[in-house]
Amino acid sequence: MSSTLVTSPSFSGKSTYLRTLLEYQHLYFREPVARVIVVNCMPGITFGTLQERPGCPRPLPEVLQISAESYRSDVLQPGDVLIFEDLPIINDTVRALLKGEVHHSGLAHFFLVTHSLLSMKNYEILTYAHRIVLFLQSSAVTVLATYLLQTRFLDK
Repeated sequence: MSSTLVTSPSFSGKSTYLRTLLEYQHLYFREPVARVIVVNCMPGITFGTLQERPGCPRPLPEVLQISAESYRSDVLQPGDVLIFEDLPIINDTVRALLKGEVHHSGLAHFFLVTHSLLSMKNYEILTYAHRIVLFLQSSAVTVLATYLLQTRFLDK
C-alpha cells in the first residue's frame, strides 16, 4: 500500500483527477479496485460520481461516502482505496492511518486531498506520503514545491 498527497487550492481539479484515476483504474492500479471509501472532511463537500469510460476493461468501483465524524477503520477491506477528501488538518486518526494502520489493512491506496499544507505544523504530512501531486495554481503551492525541492531532493 502506498499513499499519495494531492494538494492545491479549491476548484483546481483535485477530485476530478482522482475520479479519472478511478475511472481508468487499469492504468494506475495493478489489481482491480472494487470499492472506494471517501471520507468527506468538510461538511457539504462530496466526491462526485464516477462515469463509465469507453475502452476501460474494468467495472467502476463502488463508492461509499462517509463523514469524517463517522469514519471507523473497521470498515476497510483489503483492496479498498481510501480517500480523505478536503483534509483541513492532520489529526490523530489520519496520523494513525499513515503510520501503519493502512499497511496492515491491505488497502490498494490511500489518498489525502487538501487545500493547503501551511496549516499543518512543519509540513508533518510530507513525512508520511509516498507520492505528492501538486497543482501549481497558487503561491502557497509554489512555496511548498520550492520547499520540497530544497529539502527532499539531493542532486549533488
